[in-house]
Amino acid sequence: MADPTKGEGTEPQDPKGGEANAQDPQQSGQQPQDPKPGEGSQPHDPDGGEGNTVNAHKYERDMANKDKEIESLKAQLKELTDAKAASGDQTAQLRKELDEMKQSLADEKANSALSKAGCIDLDLARTALAAYDGDVDKLKEAKPYLFSEPDKTHRSTGGRPAGGATNDEQLEHYRKVAGLPAKK
Repeated sequence: MADPTKGEGTEPQDPKGGEANAQDPQQSGQQPQDPKPGEGSQPHDPDGGEGNTVNAHKYERDMANKDKEIESLKAQLKELTDAKAASGDQTAQLRKELDEMKQSLADEKANSALSKAGCIDLDLARTALAAYDGDVDKLKEAKPYLFSEPDKTHRSTGGRPAGGATNDEQLEHYRKVAGLPAKK
């Protein structure tokens, strides 16, 4: 039996017998062999098909993974869109509440100014006040019937007037006028 490490025979294959020439094909005048198409330059396909074919199982698995990823991204997009819409609704609601509060504050300021000026009908006067740019004096000149005349009557605050007589002094005065003896 022949030794597999020795080759086919014991004789050299080069007819000239030079080992240097056998190793270098260019020196011996031979052209190096180009690999045939499909040999060596392209990866080997374990299915045995041509180098251009795709593994069907791997392709289906990759496509299924891509489909899952696409569905996941679509779900994330839907969640973000819904969250944006919800925050937009909340923002609109907060803006509406803020506008209502601003209007309420403006109405209260107008009511206060109109009340100080002696306004009879605050709702009507507040509506008319917009035509006069919020100037109560102009409104009062233009529509005096919306305002009452200020009451000139002085009202008591419940205290004693300065320099007035006390009850004891008054009592003594009336006793003297009546001819009664002074109270001790």
